[in-house]
Amino acid sequence: MDLSVTELALATAAVLIGACIQGSLGFGLGLVAAPVLVMLDTSLVPSVVLGIGVPLTYLVAWRERRSLDLRRVSWAMAGRVPGTVIGSVIAPPATAGSASPRRAAPGRVPPRT
Repeated sequence: MDLSVTELALATAAVLIGACIQGSLGFGLGLVAAPVLVMLDTSLVPSVVLGIGVPLTYLVAWRERRSLDLRRVSWAMAGRVPGTVIGSVIAPPATAGSASPRRAAPGRVPPRT
């Protein structure tokens, strides 16, 4: 994972914008950051999105705790915590030999093989 300064700035901006949208709407980090991160380096997904998204969700829930209906939310949280852990372990990491989304990105010419 050797990112240039420009790529690191782009990744940071995508995560920051996605986190701001997530904090205000309740979704958006994965929608904004994941495609950009995959195009930069496939090893960044899903670890970066989950590593930022899970704590962000809990912080937003803490901020909005007075408005939460805990009886309804408890069912979702009971599945989210183990589901996130299991999903992050089971999801196979992208390898260099696999079909890379970076090669298929719009506006990019695939390398000659």
